[in-house]
Amino acid sequence: MNRTAPRRLLSLLVGLVTSTALLAASAARAEPFVSSSCHAGDPLCAAEESALARTPFVAQENAAALPELMRGKTVKRSIADGSITAQDRSSLRALGPRSLHAGVVLMHKIPRRDEAQTKRLRKLSSAVDGFAPSGACDAIVREGNGTGLCAGTADGPLGKVPVRMPVAARLDDGANGSLHLTIWNPRALEIKALLSWSPVVAPEHLKMQIDLFPVADGWLVYTRIALDMSEHTGSAKEIADAMEKLDRWLVRDLSR
Repeated sequence: MNRTAPRRLLSLLVGLVTSTALLAASAARAEPFVSSSCHAGDPLCAAEESALARTPFVAQENAAALPELMRGKTVKRSIADGSITAQDRSSLRALGPRSLHAGVVLMHKIPRRDEAQTKRLRKLSSAVDGFAPSGACDAIVREGNGTGLCAGTADGPLGKVPVRMPVAARLDDGANGSLHLTIWNPRALEIKALLSWSPVVAPEHLKMQIDLFPVADGWLVYTRIALDMSEHTGSAKEIADAMEKLDRWLVRDLSR
């Protein structure tokens, strides 16, 4: 019997296993990353692999929300309910507030009709009284191109108190066909607690940004609401809730 035969067989087996492992590792390195919920050829894959590069949806928690958005659901995270993430806080602070007394992130997916929706957004950003049906304010009076005055009420120590907020809006075009609607207070938001008006939000310390990113079969919408109050911080959630009404109304309006 040839005593070298078992050794040769063992060497061949080791070589075969090693080669197979190397091939598998090479294939794994060559395979592009696709999440476990993504299947080749569906809109989710297209969104993850191309259209969403350099957008907020590459962040892990936002990418994880994509399946729900594709089913038409809204995803919300906020400071008030404790669901906000570290990445959300960073994104909200990028809007400019020194402190965050209220912060909300909302995500939606809506149908895309580029020309009609862009035209609608341009009209709203230049004539802010068009936001009146949202219910964010009791009334909105247009003051100029892209500016107006929002009147409403908030809870005070002795019941409801009047609130007035100067409002400004701007629509910007972004990379790869994206659109960015920004709404903010160019002057102080004031509350009439007793006999006089008192500033409670400094100019530009309430900001809402609605970003629309085109994907194969619609828009992915990423909304941020950031509020930094100087007084009456107990009203922060109520003010943020009013801005959230505007976001939800706009999503319905653009989806028609």
